[in-house]
Amino acid sequence: MHDAIANGAIERTDVAAAQRRSCLKWLGRTSDICDRVALSARERSKVEFMLHHLLQTVVAAGPYTLEDVPSHVIESWLSPCLGLSEHDRRLRLLEGLITLRDEPVRNPALRQKRQGGSHSWRALRDWLRWRWYHEEVAGRTHAFFEDLTQKDILDEEIALTPFYQALYQHTSGGHHVVFDDSDDEILALVQQLGITAPAPRVLDVGCGYGRLLKRFAQSSPGATLTGTSIFEFSSEQRTELAKHQITALYCAAERIEVPDCSQDIVLSTEVIEHLRRPAVLVREIHRVLRPGGIFCVSAPMKGASIYCPNPLTYAAVAAAPLVPKVLPRFHNLYAPLTPLRLVHYGMAVDEYRDLFREVFPDAQVKTTRFTALRKFRLEQMAPRLPLVRWMGGLGVAFGRKS
Repeated sequence: MHDAIANGAIERTDVAAAQRRSCLKWLGRTSDICDRVALSARERSKVEFMLHHLLQTVVAAGPYTLEDVPSHVIESWLSPCLGLSEHDRRLRLLEGLITLRDEPVRNPALRQKRQGGSHSWRALRDWLRWRWYHEEVAGRTHAFFEDLTQKDILDEEIALTPFYQALYQHTSGGHHVVFDDSDDEILALVQQLGITAPAPRVLDVGCGYGRLLKRFAQSSPGATLTGTSIFEFSSEQRTELAKHQITALYCAAERIEVPDCSQDIVLSTEVIEHLRRPAVLVREIHRVLRPGGIFCVSAPMKGASIYCPNPLTYAAVAAAPLVPKVLPRFHNLYAPLTPLRLVHYGMAVDEYRDLFREVFPDAQVKTTRFTALRKFRLEQMAPRLPLVRWMGGLGVAFGRKS
């Protein structure tokens, strides 16, 4: 029996290693795929987003890689998009994978049937009727999540470990330039709020590989640093974190395994949106913070998923803080048009602020990551402009525990 258990563990390890290698290979071919399907510069980021979802779907479905995934898994990835222009874009991604000049994916399961009708008409309709499009996407995913539990989400996240490991390696050790602005914002807010403790205790909920804590260690060398994760830390990860005097803590965000009122600062970057009930984390942050302690928590804002070439989308996001109903009425729980048991909340600024004010009455929210405004050359000025300053793709909630 022990031999059978050991063999099963070895087999799972081999499968995970094969999945990690496959994901890493195709993440590295994104540019080639874009060139093959002749996409515009604006659409290339969409291809990267679609490729991530495709690889996640393949890994979550079983012991598969893109090279041997069965047809029914690919169909499950495509079927939620039927009738939308998104279906056509995903097919173009599959076609790019199987027609690459150098090492194409030789898997007939990726040859899927095109949907009838005109792609140009679908794209125009979805572009003009952006509000309808987002509500349609929400309607197709809402029922799927009604009975979803946090355990379901956790199981799926753990099953996706090979993909996350490949993504970490692909982004040169977990660093991605997209996080730089939010990290800078959080560190600046902590300094602005003022650290009263000479050697603060700092907790990063969902620290990943310790990116933010490593930066904090440089600015506050006397701090006691702790990072949590739902993924078990490897011995190599623990050793690397220990080099920066970071204690690794394996626990879920809904129950942080540190004593009440024990932390001076609690940080969390883009974790809260993945929880089935985000309010639970807010209450946990309140529990572990000492009176007068600081919190800074970032999450993507609803507007980030709405921007499209239709200029009305930008006007709607700008007006949303004054007239919240101007945004589509789609629910905040979504994993866009995929069969994955993953959660990704996208909240408007006022909703995000109210979430924290239930337990932190003086909580504030500011937005950052104004990448959608680059085309208007407003990215640098946006934080100082009325209304426009709410159009960032990322919101940071911050404040003190009274």
